[in-house]
Parts: sequence; structure tokens; C-alpha cells
Amino acid sequence: MNSNDLIAIITKESRQLVGGLVEVLRTKPDTSHYHRLSEEELFARPLAVYQRLAEWLATGDVAAVQRYANDLGRLRCSEGIPLGQVVLALILTESHLWQYLRDVPGSSDEKLRRTVADFFQEVIYSTAHGYEAALAAAGSTGQKASVPEPRKPQTRLQESELEISRGGEVGETSG
Repeated sequence: MNSNDLIAIITKESRQLVGGLVEVLRTKPDTSHYHRLSEEELFARPLAVYQRLAEWLATGDVAAVQRYANDLGRLRCSEGIPLGQVVLALILTESHLWQYLRDVPGSSDEKLRRTVADFFQEVIYSTAHGYEAALAAAGSTGQKASVPEPRKPQTRLQESELEISRGGEVGETSG
């Protein structure tokens, strides 16, 4: 499989490709802010990422990917979706692509895998950058930034699991 084959799959099989991912985003506890989106909106978001992947495979225009992802980060920040959930949604989008392609001959091509990984790394980094820029802009204008509470850990750390600094204080890290 080469880039043109993947572009064709993204273009021709978009409904099937995105369909399974929508269910994951709608039900996974770590993507709770996506649960409140309509079915159409939840479908449109990963579809847009896959369409950008297809454009990038065709053109190799990194600057266009960076602009798209920066804007995506700003938009998700303005929607109040936690950055961690945005990043997880992008990771799941890449993972779902490979699950969808697992039975397609040639989908394990190392060059194609590296190319797709490069795309998603750029998207994730630029999305985070845009998100942080939106937070900074909200802070400089005096607006309260919408920063959600961090996810609570599943279990409490026992004292024996805490790092001990050279000074011997429990919970301090050395530095």
C-alpha cells in the first residue's frame, strides 16, 4: 500500500472508517467532553483529521497541517475541551486508522506507517501549541481561561510509592 492507496481509502470509505471511531469517542470515559457532541459533530471531527491526512499525503504541505492543527487547538480550547482529551482523541484517531487497515494488504508498509505517524505527531504538537496560545491569549485579556480540573487518579499512592528527596522529605523529588 502506498500513499495514493491510503488517500483512496480515506476518500471512498470515510463513513466506514470514521463510524467505529465515533463509538469509541462517545463511550470512552477519558473522552467525556466528546460525549456531549451531536452524532454529526462527533463524526465530522475525525473525518476532518482524516481529510487533512489525505491532503498532506498528496501535497506534503507541513505548513498547512500546522495551520490547521493550531486552529484546531484554539477551537478546542474555546470549547472548553481539556487538552488531554483533545490529544487522546487524536491518538485514538490514528490508532483507529491502523485498526481499520489491519486486513488491507500492504498496510504494514513501514514507510507509510512512518509517514502517517509523522503527520499525527505534527498534528498533536501543533494542536497543543494552538491550545496553549489560546490559553495565553485568554489570560492576557483578563478573561478566565476554561481549564478543566485534572482527572482524578484511580488509586491513591501509598507513602511507600512516593519519591524521597536527598533531604528525606516524603513527596519531594530530587532535583
